[in-house]
Amino acid sequence: MMVPEFEDACFDNEIGSLIKVKSGFGWHVIRVDGKGTVPADISAAEFDRRYNDPTERSKLQLVDVREVKYLLGPVLNLLDLPNRL
Repeated sequence: MMVPEFEDACFDNEIGSLIKVKSGFGWHVIRVDGKGTVPADISAAEFDRRYNDPTERSKLQLVDVREVKYLLGPVLNLLDLPNRL
């Protein structure tokens, strides 16, 4: 889900547009590269089909929605490895 300012900027402008937007997070510059619809849910089999099809894969946008503590935990542990040896 996007903040309303982002959504308005992305969907109310043409492909190729460069837009300056202010949101509650500050100022942003958004370039509209394309538009499309995304199914709310797809099956694992459908995702696998799309991911492994080169023509479909370029259309996928994968977003990591894990909490930061889960992203940084293993990285920090690996960086700390020399101190544990």
